[in-house]
Order: sequence, then structure tokens, then C-alpha cells
Amino acid sequence: MNVAGLLGTPHFHALSLVLVSTAAIEALIALWAATSRRHWFWRALAVCVGVMILLPIRAYQPALVFAISSPLIIAAIVAIRSCGGQSVGDATNDRCIRYARIRYGVSDLLLAMVLVGLVIATLLKLLPKVGQLHVGEFAATTVAQTILPVLALLSVSSRRPTFWLVFLVIAVFGLAGLCYAIRRTLGYEWYLIGVLFESSRVQSTGFPLTPLVELALGMLAAAGVARYGLWPAGGSPFYRTSRRVGLTAAALWGVCLAVIYFQMLRLTPWPPPFSSQTNHHRRLIEISQRMLGIERAGFPKNLDTTRQALIAEAIPLLQTANYVPYELPQDATPDRWNNAYIAPTQHVRSLARALDFECGAALAKGETDKAIALTLTNIRLGVMLQRGGTVVEDLIGVAIHGLANGRLVALRTDLSPAQARTIIEAWDRAIAEQEDVEAIINRDRAMAERAYGWASRLSNIFEQVGLPSEVCWGVSEAQHRRVATTSLLQADLAIRVYRHEHGAVPANLGQLVPECLSRITPDGYSTQPLIYRPSDTEFLLYSVGHDRHDDGGKFTNMRTYYSRQFFGNLVTGYDYDLDTITRP
Repeated sequence: MNVAGLLGTPHFHALSLVLVSTAAIEALIALWAATSRRHWFWRALAVCVGVMILLPIRAYQPALVFAISSPLIIAAIVAIRSCGGQSVGDATNDRCIRYARIRYGVSDLLLAMVLVGLVIATLLKLLPKVGQLHVGEFAATTVAQTILPVLALLSVSSRRPTFWLVFLVIAVFGLAGLCYAIRRTLGYEWYLIGVLFESSRVQSTGFPLTPLVELALGMLAAAGVARYGLWPAGGSPFYRTSRRVGLTAAALWGVCLAVIYFQMLRLTPWPPPFSSQTNHHRRLIEISQRMLGIERAGFPKNLDTTRQALIAEAIPLLQTANYVPYELPQDATPDRWNNAYIAPTQHVRSLARALDFECGAALAKGETDKAIALTLTNIRLGVMLQRGGTVVEDLIGVAIHGLANGRLVALRTDLSPAQARTIIEAWDRAIAEQEDVEAIINRDRAMAERAYGWASRLSNIFEQVGLPSEVCWGVSEAQHRRVATTSLLQADLAIRVYRHEHGAVPANLGQLVPECLSRITPDGYSTQPLIYRPSDTEFLLYSVGHDRHDDGGKFTNMRTYYSRQFFGNLVTGYDYDLDTITRP
């Protein structure tokens, strides 16, 4: 059982706690409005302000949920009191409230007009911004935000608290099941429950109980405050100490929420344009899309001429320093981002596989130089996606580089010194042209916050303070592996060239510069030099791997290298060498 997949990462819980705290505060306002003796206008105004305060941070979807759930909470509590079947206390004592006859004067009419104006202004601001309504997600969220506070209040203030507490537990499980049932239909524009599904691991391990349990506990806390007011002073020394600790913790968390709120007010700045020069990205995407059709047809013989012509056209185009030509901010919408860039970029894999297919055919004919040229073309294709793009393009570029490096690793023992030097120089150029991954991540964050709103901004805030999501971790790991693999491949080829020319391997990697290498690239995982152990004409070369620890040259294959332990962490105890890529 993957415990980490069920319970989530710190990033997951940070998101959950902020959302739960916001929902609990909104529920507390509604519970106070339903149980307080204050004038109706101030109670209604508090509910409106609780919704309106979410608008400056662009949390339009939660604001709509709270705008509907808060009146429903109030109506439910009033209805329960009116029935007389339960004794729901007010905010200061245990007695049922006896309702006086409601009388409206001129002042009440004026206040009602003010309130109606606020509601209309809020709706005019809110409704055009909520995006395409996702009925299932909206219904599940609104039901949870309505039912859980009411059941929580009944659990702490009715004559049968145990009965209602059981109903609260049942509701949590029922809502978790509903969320699980609709998880595959969650939309991008209507992003409420979906913000808690940070990865497929969390989606696939059963009901999303963790955030809902946290939500139920938050509602119980809010109900307790609404029922009894602030924690009363007095009592035993232990009680007074507990009260101080509780109030201090609540105050600190309130400060944290305030800091997060003010961080949400501003967005990640737009990065400068990557380049204004024209390049061949559009045409290469078109070639990739045509290659996708050929690939889906199974590379039939009657399309060999077309496939060869497309490859022949792509090779010279890829010798240019191409890049992904985003036009910001015009492209920072879900439709433009996905339909004009992300979806077409997925098709680039087909072109990469076609080039690799041709490489295999060339090797079968003994045409090593042609195979190397095709593989280096794949390196150029990957570099294109690592310039000017976002995280998705970068990851696809890393995957294409992995395909190319797999070929080169398998070939490295049979290459001539000239061929080895050609590969080293090609990777030198690729490394020099690749955009810094931090610039790519910042571009991705800036676009995501405009395209997907508050959920992306909140996630980015946590990533920037050291609580990375699994997507962010995946990008980081892919970059570490890419740098480590490239460093190992260049060093390995340079050692073989040196051995061919000197009859022995170098005593250290520094002897490779500048004769065989322009520089020594550090280990991508540790930023320290690669581990190199020469022995006469042979050598051992490896990276410390993702556990950042030298395990003395203990290696495995990629499947084991990326397997997970009981608590969801990557397996440790292995180093990373080039044969890890090809080892069965």
C-alpha cells in the first residue's frame, strides 16, 4: 500500500489546509449569522463581505460556492429551530432563541436597499468570471459546504450530539465517494475539488478522505466557536495554559492566511520575450502531425516515400536554433495554451520516434554515420522544446533526449574517435542553447496563473516557499537526470577518445580538458564532479543518483531505479551510470 499516495505530500496538505481554513471561516460567518442576536443587516453584511473578500484574489469559483452555501446554511439552521425538534443554542448560551415578531421600518428598507446593491455588484463582478460551470464539481462542493457546517453545529449543540456526529462521519464518506466518482470529469476552468488531486497517485488510491476529514474537523472547530464564542477564560491552570496555546496557534495560522492572501493579490510577473526572430517551430509541428498519421497507420510501405521526404525536410530545419514561439499574454488562456501549443507538442514525439526508427534501420544496414546523424537530429528536436516553452514542452524535450541518449549509450563502445567527438560537440551546442529551467518554470507559472486562476497561484506560492508539488518535483528530477546523463555520456566518450590516442585512460577527468572535452560538466544530481575510478585501460564512471549518496558503484536498471519504497519515496542505495538506461 502506498501510504504517501493516500495521505499526500506536504504540498497537498498545505493546499488542503488553506482551502479548509477558508471554508471553515466562511461557514463560521454563516453559523454566526444564523445564531447571533445582532441586527439582521450586520449579519447579512458579514456574509456578503465573506464572499466579496475572495474577489480581489480571483477566487471566483469558491466565492460562488460560498455565495450559495452560506444562505443555505442559515436557512437550514433557521428551519431546524423553527421545527423545535432540536435545541440549537446561540453564540452565548444554551437556550433556544425565541423569535420575536419581525418588524421593518424605513431604516430597515434603506439598509435592505444597500444590501441588495452590494449583492448585485458582487454578482456582476462574479458571474462573468466563474468560467464554464462544471455541474458535478459545483454540486459536490456546494453540498459539502452546506451539509458539513450544519451537521457540525448539531454535533456540538443539539440534545443528541452523538447521533449527529455519526451523520457527519457518514456525510464525509459519502462526499468522498462522490468526489472520487467524478474525479475523471473535473474541468480546468472550474477548479475546486480538482485542486486537491495533485497527481494520479492521489486519485487512484481510493476516496479523497484526507481533505474531507480535515474539512469536517475545521467545520467542528467553526461550529464550536459559533456555539460557545471565543474560548472562555478562567478554569484550572491547565485549562488556562491550553487556552493560551490554542489562541496563539489560531493567531499564528491567521497571520499565515493573511500573508497568503496578500501574496495571492499579485501574480508572477511576465517574463521577457524569449526571442523575436522567426524560426521553424510551426513547420516542424506540421511535420510532426503528418508523421503522427503515418505512425498510427503502422508505417505502411506505401507511405515510405512521404515519411522519408518529411524526415529529409526536418533535418536541415532542426539545425537552426529553434524555439517555442509563445506570444504573451495572448496565449495565456486554457484554449490557446492547450490547443495551439500543448496538444501539438505531444505530436513531436511521433517525429522523434520516426527519426529513431530510421536510426535503427540505418544501424541494421551498418550505416553508423547516418544513425548518429539521425540521433543528433533528435537532440536538436529536444532542444527546440527546451527554449521559450513551458514545463510540458520541456519535459517532452527531456523525453526525446532520453530516446536519443539511449541510442548513443548503446553505440558508445563501437564509435570511432571522430564519431565520439562529433557527439560531444553536438551536446556542447545543445547545452549552450538550452534555456535555464528556472526561466521555463517562471514562464509556466505566469501563464498558469492567468489561464487557470487562483488554484495555480496558490500552488505556486507553496512551491516558492519550498513545498513543491509532484509536478514540480518531476520537472526537477527530469532535469537532474538529463544533466547527469549528458555529463556521463560526454565524459565516457572523451575517456574512450583519450584511451585511443594515449593507450591508457586518464588518471583523472581534468586531463580530458581541453584535448577531448571543452569543460568538465558536474554531476546533475549533486553539482559535484562525477565519480571516476580508473584502472589500467578500463574505468568506472557514475553519478551519485537521486539519493545524492555514493553507494560505491551499486547499479540497477531504470525500473528499479525509479521504484518506490513503502512510504512513497524513491528507492535508495543505487548509483546511476549510463548502463542504467539500457540494463535489462
